[in-house]
Amino acid sequence: MNASELQTALEDAANALLRQLDYSNGFSTLGDSALAEASLVVQIAAAFSQRNAAVWAESPFLPSEGANTNHLDLLIDLSVPQCASPELLLVEAKAGGPGRRSVMIRQVLNDIERLKRWPKLDILSRPTFFYWSEISSVGGVIAAVFTEAVERREDGAFDLKPGSLARWWEDSTGQLEAAKDLPRKLEDALAPAVWRRVVPGRAKDGGTQTFVAYALFEYDAPEPSDRTKTAEHEAAHALVALSQDLRIEQVTLSETGEHKGSLVLDWRAARGTMPDVDLLIAAAAVAYAGAVVDFKYRVPQDIFQDIMNRLRTDTDRLQEVRETAVQWGLAKDHRDASNIVIAGYELAHRLVPEYWRTIQDLAEMLCDSTAIDGDTLANWFDAVTSSDEANLPDE
Repeated sequence: MNASELQTALEDAANALLRQLDYSNGFSTLGDSALAEASLVVQIAAAFSQRNAAVWAESPFLPSEGANTNHLDLLIDLSVPQCASPELLLVEAKAGGPGRRSVMIRQVLNDIERLKRWPKLDILSRPTFFYWSEISSVGGVIAAVFTEAVERREDGAFDLKPGSLARWWEDSTGQLEAAKDLPRKLEDALAPAVWRRVVPGRAKDGGTQTFVAYALFEYDAPEPSDRTKTAEHEAAHALVALSQDLRIEQVTLSETGEHKGSLVLDWRAARGTMPDVDLLIAAAAVAYAGAVVDFKYRVPQDIFQDIMNRLRTDTDRLQEVRETAVQWGLAKDHRDASNIVIAGYELAHRLVPEYWRTIQDLAEMLCDSTAIDGDTLANWFDAVTSSDEANLPDE
């Protein structure tokens, strides 16, 4: 969806809401009605749904680790059905009636900050369906429905009174009547917007007019450096191994670039500590773990196997698992060992999201030290997991 189509969709939503409010006798615009705000969100969702976008109301996110879950009014994926690399539009809506302008402006300022922070969220702070999606673009929309006082001229037409938000919104010219330094703060907050629009409703004899105002922002979806990506790749191998009680000799980060790291692990030495089939599944999970991380940084046309094909060391590890399954009598041939490898693939896809924050912590440690020995890793992992268990609520 290009910029013109996006703006048209927003204007269509505004006009639909204004028509609805016109025949509702203004009921929804009294005070700072939650009904008017919710109706605006519904109309925006409908406009984009009609254009084959995916819409997610009350989309959850975590503003920080340990914080309570917050919700966006609306999250729109513009890229459906080509959803391998989502193009997201985040929407926050507000409503305010006469005498509530300053209250609504404060709410708008808070929402602009929330939208700015969303693209920088930790992966696990996003909705589940975007954990491993490489988001290609993120935009934010502030939408506000509000009423303004108007004056009837001698010719019967209506004029906005001086200081109105509707007159000021699009270009910040003239005077905006609001409490204290709110006009300056709102001007600064709206300055980065790439599009600002006010859609007017019909003025009423009672001296009010309803408007829908939009501000559209474009945000950069931050991407880690190659060194950080490599550290996350190796940390994922290590965390999956540690979670399966496999002894690591060393994990290293040798240089910047793609996959310039290594994990030294003799998983066969753990034979006898668990059933052979469980050990093979664990080894396969370790082999797949790095690719699970790389998958979230993929180019749109890549599938998971494309990524594995570029990871020679990891594909060699999977080959070793197949050969060992045959040697240990758990498979007739390499093809027969596929069930073990698939089980490892599924285990890696479960464990990497589960341990993602710990993986990021280890990746940061690895970037700082470039090499971590097995004893240090084991002690660190024991301390981390013991701390996590201590923080679990009592049943």
